[in-house]
Amino acid sequence: MNPEDKPPEQGSPQLPPQKPQAPDGGDSAQPAPAAYPEDRDALLAEELTLLMNEFQVEMVEGAISRVRIYLTVSLEMNFVIGIDFSAFPEKPLLTVQDELKSIANPDDLASMKNWTPGQTHVIDVVRELEWKLSSAEKLKMQARLIMGEFKAKQLDEHHLAVDLLTFGLREYRVDVNLDALPAAPTLEFSPELQAIMKIRPEDLNSIKSWDMSIMSTNDILREIQWEVDKVARLQFERDLLYGLERVEYLEDQRKLLVDMRGKMKTADTVFKFEVELPEDYPTSKPVIKLLNEITDDEIAKKLEQGMKVLENWSSFTYLVDIFDAISKEIMKASIISCIICHQTKCPACSKPMIVIESQISAAAEDPANDHSSETCYTECPHCQKPYHAHCWEQNIKAIGKCAYCMREPTPSMPGELNSEEPM
Repeated sequence: MNPEDKPPEQGSPQLPPQKPQAPDGGDSAQPAPAAYPEDRDALLAEELTLLMNEFQVEMVEGAISRVRIYLTVSLEMNFVIGIDFSAFPEKPLLTVQDELKSIANPDDLASMKNWTPGQTHVIDVVRELEWKLSSAEKLKMQARLIMGEFKAKQLDEHHLAVDLLTFGLREYRVDVNLDALPAAPTLEFSPELQAIMKIRPEDLNSIKSWDMSIMSTNDILREIQWEVDKVARLQFERDLLYGLERVEYLEDQRKLLVDMRGKMKTADTVFKFEVELPEDYPTSKPVIKLLNEITDDEIAKKLEQGMKVLENWSSFTYLVDIFDAISKEIMKASIISCIICHQTKCPACSKPMIVIESQISAAAEDPANDHSSETCYTECPHCQKPYHAHCWEQNIKAIGKCAYCMREPTPSMPGELNSEEPM
């Protein structure tokens, strides 16, 4: 604890010993007054000196035992304290403003309640009063800091209800009691927050290492917010992935199993992914593995391209961004275009290279919708690269070989148009 945060100790300066003498010079067996007249001015002057060494003091009408003390705790807290210690070493009389009394009533000060002539000094009272006012100002400052950074409502002078806003606009409440300051504040989690935190408030690292001289209550709330965000973000991310085939979270392994439906050329395929989440996710990037065996080189390249989003990972990147990128790359690879004209429709006959799956389904329901013969497609027998049949024919006439693998076609292929749909 910072020494400034400790209540002041009483009686540090010592009064001179008082040993009254009998008139004949012998020891007196009778109780003596607290100080003889010749010592009184010295005692009062000593008390005044102690006060003037630490505080701004003004004597009233030139009397050394009646003073005004000006206490400045902050720009907003300035007080004038009237003290009459004419009866010293007996208890002094204090006159204070109502505002000060509402914060720290002099009658409730320990130094006043436990006043001991010969041990307690006037400065002990002022020190305690200043400490009480300083503590009250620090408490107000803590409350202002909390309300400036978090959504909070002040229930009373020491008590605030703080709502931590997280992903998906969810809110979790924590009650903060500042009454123990400068010791660590006491917290109470709502049932919903307790279910997420899984530890007691007193087990928080910021509570265990609390030091008000270098910390604020906001440090504790930030630690809670971070823990809440980690859990809430994961749920939020799972919600964002609702459009995928399957999303399953294995909490004990910190893994997500994700199934994403796509196409391998014209065939429907379910791509299976495993997402490993590090302990400090999302600060550290996830590890995403494809569990399928991909035999199509083009699809494999596009998947790898989609994964490159991970190279620029930050805590502001989401899993849905990764899977969106992967989905787009798969879609690009699944669109078949002619390697000569790079179009899906033949420039000679305007027929498409393939019949899409929805057209096949429609034909199955109604033969009148069967357009499977209305395609213009063939492929190299060696490298299986796609061509419009007309483009293949023109290419063979021009160079006599595949424009990709540079191999000659089989005897059955020159000039032959193949209008079959690719397998």
